[in-house]
Amino acid sequence: IKSSAASDVYKRQGYQCGFAYVIGLMINQFGNLFTGNANILGVIVAVILLAGLIYMLCRPYKEATKLSAKANDNVSITLQWTAAKKVSGYQVYTAGSKSGKYTLLATTSAAKYTHSNLKSGKTYYYKVRAITANGKASAFSGVLQFTCAPSAPQISGTGYNSTGKPKITWYAAKGAEQYEVYV
Repeated sequence: IKSSAASDVYKRQGYQCGFAYVIGLMINQFGNLFTGNANILGVIVAVILLAGLIYMLCRPYKEATKLSAKANDNVSITLQWTAAKKVSGYQVYTAGSKSGKYTLLATTSAAKYTHSNLKSGKTYYYKVRAITANGKASAFSGVLQFTCAPSAPQISGTGYNSTGKPKITWYAAKGAEQYEVYV
Protein backbone atom coordinates (compact mmCIF):
# COMPACT_ATOMS: atom_id res chain seq x y z
CA ILE A 1 0.00 0.00 0.00
CA LYS A 2 1.47 3.35 -1.05
CA SER A 3 -1.03 5.56 0.77
CA SER A 4 0.53 7.61 3.55
CA ALA A 5 -2.76 7.44 5.50
CA ALA A 6 -2.66 3.61 5.42
CA SER A 7 1.02 3.70 6.33
CA ASP A 8 0.23 5.92 9.33
CA VAL A 9 -2.41 3.42 10.49
CA TYR A 10 0.14 0.58 10.34
CA LYS A 11 2.69 2.68 12.21
CA ARG A 12 0.16 3.51 14.93
CA GLN A 13 -0.79 -0.16 15.25
CA GLY A 14 2.88 -1.07 15.49
CA TYR A 15 3.46 1.56 18.18
CA GLN A 16 0.39 0.33 20.08
CA CYS A 17 1.64 -3.27 19.98
CA GLY A 18 5.11 -2.16 21.11
CA PHE A 19 3.60 -0.04 23.86
CA ALA A 20 1.48 -2.96 25.10
CA TYR A 21 4.55 -5.24 25.09
CA VAL A 22 6.62 -2.73 27.08
CA ILE A 23 3.84 -2.29 29.66
CA GLY A 24 3.48 -6.07 29.96
CA LEU A 25 7.24 -6.52 30.39
CA MET A 26 7.38 -3.83 33.06
CA ILE A 27 4.43 -5.31 35.00
CA ASN A 28 5.98 -8.77 34.83
CA GLN A 29 9.46 -7.64 35.91
CA PHE A 30 8.27 -5.37 38.70
CA GLY A 31 5.90 -8.11 39.90
CA ASN A 32 8.80 -10.57 39.96
CA LEU A 33 10.84 -8.04 41.91
CA PHE A 34 8.24 -7.91 44.69
CA THR A 35 7.76 -11.69 44.82
CA GLY A 36 11.49 -12.43 45.04
CA ASN A 37 11.77 -14.01 41.57
CA ALA A 38 13.48 -11.00 39.97
CA ASN A 39 15.76 -11.25 36.98
CA ILE A 40 18.13 -8.30 37.44
CA LEU A 41 18.62 -7.83 33.69
CA GLY A 42 14.85 -7.83 33.13
CA VAL A 43 14.38 -5.21 35.86
CA ILE A 44 17.11 -3.00 34.35
CA VAL A 45 15.49 -3.25 30.91
CA ALA A 46 12.07 -2.49 32.41
CA VAL A 47 13.44 0.59 34.21
CA ILE A 48 15.10 1.85 31.01
CA LEU A 49 11.90 1.29 29.04
CA LEU A 50 9.87 3.04 31.74
CA ALA A 51 12.21 6.05 31.63
CA GLY A 52 11.91 6.18 27.83
CA LEU A 53 8.14 5.93 28.05
CA ILE A 54 7.94 8.75 30.60
CA TYR A 55 10.19 10.89 28.40
CA MET A 56 8.00 10.32 25.32
CA LEU A 57 4.79 11.05 27.23
CA CYS A 58 6.12 14.22 28.89
CA ARG A 59 7.59 15.71 25.73
CA PRO A 60 4.53 17.51 24.28
CA TYR A 61 6.18 18.94 21.18
CA LYS A 62 8.52 18.18 18.35
CA GLU A 63 11.23 20.34 16.86
CA ALA A 64 10.69 22.32 13.69
CA THR A 65 12.02 20.41 10.68
CA LYS A 66 12.77 20.87 6.99
CA LEU A 67 14.12 24.40 7.31
CA SER A 68 14.37 26.06 3.89
CA ALA A 69 14.84 29.54 2.45
CA LYS A 70 13.52 31.44 -0.54
CA ALA A 71 15.27 34.58 -1.75
CA ASN A 72 12.89 37.50 -2.16
CA ASP A 73 15.60 39.76 -3.58
CA ASN A 74 19.29 40.20 -2.82
CA VAL A 75 18.59 41.81 0.58
CA SER A 76 15.81 39.64 2.08
CA ILE A 77 14.85 35.98 2.38
CA THR A 78 11.89 34.05 3.76
CA LEU A 79 12.71 31.10 6.00
CA GLN A 80 10.11 28.32 6.20
CA TRP A 81 9.91 25.10 8.18
CA THR A 82 7.52 22.27 8.95
CA ALA A 83 5.18 23.32 11.75
CA ALA A 84 5.45 21.48 15.05
CA LYS A 85 2.40 20.40 17.03
CA LYS A 86 1.47 21.68 20.49
CA VAL A 87 3.71 24.75 20.33
CA SER A 88 2.94 28.45 20.75
CA GLY A 89 5.75 29.77 18.56
CA TYR A 90 9.24 29.52 17.18
CA GLN A 91 12.58 31.15 17.84
CA VAL A 92 14.77 31.94 14.83
CA TYR A 93 18.51 32.13 15.43
CA THR A 94 21.31 33.33 13.13
CA ALA A 95 25.11 33.27 13.09
CA GLY A 96 27.97 34.39 10.84
CA SER A 97 29.42 30.87 10.59
CA LYS A 98 28.02 27.35 10.93
CA SER A 99 29.79 26.68 14.22
CA GLY A 100 29.65 30.31 15.40
CA LYS A 101 27.63 31.79 18.23
CA TYR A 102 23.92 31.85 17.30
CA THR A 103 21.89 34.80 18.51
CA LEU A 104 18.11 35.12 18.70
CA LEU A 105 16.91 36.94 15.58
CA ALA A 106 13.13 36.76 16.09
CA THR A 107 10.23 34.99 17.77
CA THR A 108 7.20 34.21 15.61
CA SER A 109 3.97 32.22 15.88
CA ALA A 110 4.02 31.35 12.16
CA ALA A 111 6.09 28.58 10.55
CA LYS A 112 7.97 31.17 8.49
CA TYR A 113 9.98 34.34 8.97
CA THR A 114 11.29 37.02 6.58
CA HIS A 115 14.77 38.33 7.34
CA SER A 116 15.33 41.74 5.72
CA ASN A 117 18.21 44.19 5.35
CA LEU A 118 20.75 41.49 4.54
CA LYS A 119 24.19 42.43 3.24
CA SER A 120 24.92 41.58 -0.39
CA GLY A 121 27.40 38.75 -0.79
CA LYS A 122 27.32 37.77 2.91
CA THR A 123 26.60 34.23 4.10
CA TYR A 124 24.11 33.72 6.92
CA TYR A 125 23.41 30.59 8.99
CA TYR A 126 20.03 29.88 10.56
CA LYS A 127 18.39 27.40 12.89
CA VAL A 128 14.93 27.31 14.46
CA ARG A 129 13.36 25.78 17.54
CA ALA A 130 9.79 25.41 18.75
CA ILE A 131 8.58 26.95 22.02
CA THR A 132 5.63 25.78 24.13
CA ALA A 133 3.22 28.12 25.92
CA ASN A 134 5.03 27.48 29.21
CA GLY A 135 8.42 28.35 27.71
CA LYS A 136 9.88 24.90 27.06
CA ALA A 137 12.08 24.75 23.97
CA SER A 138 12.52 21.87 21.55
CA ALA A 139 15.79 20.80 20.01
CA PHE A 140 17.07 22.98 17.18
CA SER A 141 16.37 22.26 13.53
CA GLY A 142 19.28 21.55 11.25
CA VAL A 143 21.44 24.50 10.21
CA LEU A 144 20.55 26.29 6.97
CA GLN A 145 23.22 28.22 5.07
CA PHE A 146 22.19 31.09 2.79
CA THR A 147 24.43 33.42 0.79
CA CYS A 148 22.99 36.67 -0.50
CA ALA A 149 23.62 37.55 -4.13
CA PRO A 150 26.12 40.35 -4.67
CA SER A 151 24.75 43.73 -5.60
CA ALA A 152 24.98 44.91 -9.21
CA PRO A 153 28.19 46.81 -9.99
CA GLN A 154 27.84 50.53 -10.71
CA ILE A 155 29.35 51.74 -13.98
CA SER A 156 31.89 54.47 -13.39
CA GLY A 157 32.87 55.27 -16.94
CA THR A 158 32.57 54.35 -20.60
CA GLY A 159 34.50 55.37 -23.66
CA TYR A 160 37.26 54.13 -25.93
CA ASN A 161 40.87 53.26 -25.21
CA SER A 162 43.83 54.59 -27.20
CA THR A 163 43.42 51.94 -29.90
CA GLY A 164 39.76 52.80 -30.43
CA LYS A 165 38.32 49.74 -28.64
CA PRO A 166 35.39 50.19 -26.25
CA LYS A 167 36.35 50.65 -22.59
CA ILE A 168 34.07 50.31 -19.57
CA THR A 169 34.95 50.67 -15.89
CA TRP A 170 32.87 50.00 -12.79
CA TYR A 171 32.99 50.14 -9.04
CA ALA A 172 33.52 46.78 -7.38
CA ALA A 173 30.36 45.12 -6.08
CA LYS A 174 30.68 43.83 -2.52
CA GLY A 175 30.70 40.04 -2.48
CA ALA A 176 31.39 39.65 -6.22
CA GLU A 177 34.19 37.27 -7.16
CA GLN A 178 34.08 37.81 -10.91
CA TYR A 179 32.24 39.88 -13.48
CA GLU A 180 30.67 39.05 -16.82
CA VAL A 181 30.48 41.77 -19.45
CA TYR A 182 27.93 41.46 -22.25
CA VAL A 183 28.01 43.49 -25.43
